[in-house]
Amino acid sequence: MHVRHYVTPALWLPLMVIGAAQAGSQIRFQGTVVEAGCWNETGVLEVRCHRQDGIERHIIVENMATSIASPYAVVEPHYLDEDKQLTLLRIIYD
Repeated sequence: MHVRHYVTPALWLPLMVIGAAQAGSQIRFQGTVVEAGCWNETGVLEVRCHRQDGIERHIIVENMATSIASPYAVVEPHYLDEDKQLTLLRIIYD
């Protein structure tokens, strides 16, 4: 009889934890992030990447690469210091 009082909560606990779990996280990048299929030519302030419909160009602005046209994501920069040397990028994918 006493065993049931301990076993029943132990069986329900994993289900309650799974039900309380949420999808949500933050990814912190430091430095340069370069995807496969991308390259930078010497002396040119842009990064080029192969995509399904051609080549996509990214212009380097203030030590950060910002896409010229980004149909799949929105990039929201937030500067963490007055000198604008540290930037937090929030990328929202469609």
